[in-house]
Amino acid sequence: MWSDEQIDTLLDGIRYRRMQTRVLYEKTQELKNAAHAAKVGDMFDKKMAKLAEAISKFDKHIEKLEKVANEVRALRLQMGERDML
Repeated sequence: MWSDEQIDTLLDGIRYRRMQTRVLYEKTQELKNAAHAAKVGDMFDKKMAKLAEAISKFDKHIEKLEKVANEVRALRLQMGERDML
């Protein structure tokens, strides 16, 4: 037969092992969350880089468009036409 002290010791050991498992689970979950946040952060950085690249390309196209529009305006002036806008 088990004494009250032996039962308490057994239960304390079980609780301690259970707590160790819980702590391990929580630490693992934190690592998982950090890894997920890092992955999302990496994806965000990549998308932001693509956005910056797209804006740069768009700016170059706008500059080309403005150059051609100004050339057309200059040709109109040479032909004697006034601003038609």
